[in-house]
Amino acid sequence: MKKTILIGLMILSILLIGCGQELAPAEEPVEQESSAAEISIEVTAPEEVEEEVVEEPKEVQVIEPKIPKLVVVRKGIREAKYDINYITGEVKNEGTATANNVKVIATLYDADGNLLHTTENLVLDPKLSPGERSTFKIPFDAEDYPDMADFEVTVVRG
Repeated sequence: MKKTILIGLMILSILLIGCGQELAPAEEPVEQESSAAEISIEVTAPEEVEEEVVEEPKEVQVIEPKIPKLVVVRKGIREAKYDINYITGEVKNEGTATANNVKVIATLYDADGNLLHTTENLVLDPKLSPGERSTFKIPFDAEDYPDMADFEVTVVRG
């Protein structure tokens, strides 16, 4: 049994020496009648020096989506012959992408704000690149809406 313990200690010391560790001197094994001697070996790692790594903040590039932004820049009513009036005006694409099938929707109201009529029409040039403008003209029969007091114009892509 002593030979087995000594051989085990020698193998262990060879392994530890091969790993660059030193083996602390072991105490003489104590034999017990019914069990093998227990050996306790403490292996300590060399102290590691922790360095604090400070990273510089990275600049984030914001990419704006390319979308059209259509706005009504001018609107009005033009009275014409034979009771046909026109809601006229101009729209502009203030966005960063081309808008296709641009149309305007005119909504007519009475003095109490009640809806009288809704109609729509394409603008003169329904394809607007960024920064471009186009005019519109929406006809309505003034005889059909004698109570018209106000109107709204909304521009949309069709």
